[in-house]
Amino acid sequence: MSNNMQVGEQGYVMTGIFEAPRHLVFEVWSSPEHLRHWWGPEGFTSTIQEFDLRIGGDWKFVMHGPDGTDYANHIVFTDIIEPEKITFWHKSPDFSATATFEEVENKTMVTYITQYKTPSDFDPVKHYVIPGGQQHFECLGAYLKTIMRTT
Repeated sequence: MSNNMQVGEQGYVMTGIFEAPRHLVFEVWSSPEHLRHWWGPEGFTSTIQEFDLRIGGDWKFVMHGPDGTDYANHIVFTDIIEPEKITFWHKSPDFSATATFEEVENKTMVTYITQYKTPSDFDPVKHYVIPGGQQHFECLGAYLKTIMRTT
C-alpha cells in the first residue's frame, strides 16, 4: 500500500492504493463486521453501537484508545454510491468526509477528503487527525492483507 496526504487550511486529502478489488475495499468501508477490525488509528479498537448505511442513516460507535480513553463518535451518511463513494458528516469534531473508490490496474485507489467548516475548526484537531488519518489507512491496508490471504 502506498499513500499520500495533502493538508489544507480546512482539512486534508489522503490517497492510498490498496492491493484488493474495489468491491472488497468498498465492503470493508461499509460493513460493521469489517469496520470493527480496522477503523481508527493504530492501537485503537471500535465498538459499533448503530450502523445504518443509507442516506440519513446513523453510524454511532466508540473508539477505544490504547490508553483506555473512550471516544464517542456519531456519523450521518449523506451520500452513498456503491461501490464508488461514501460521504458522511461527522458530528464531533464537526466535519464532512468523502471516501471514493477507484479501480486502478487491479488495485483500488481510495481518496479520503475531509473538510472542516473553518480553519479555526481544523486548527485545534489537526495535530492528531493528520497522523491518525495516516495510521487509519495503514490499519486498512493491514486488514485488507489479512482478509485477502483468507479468500
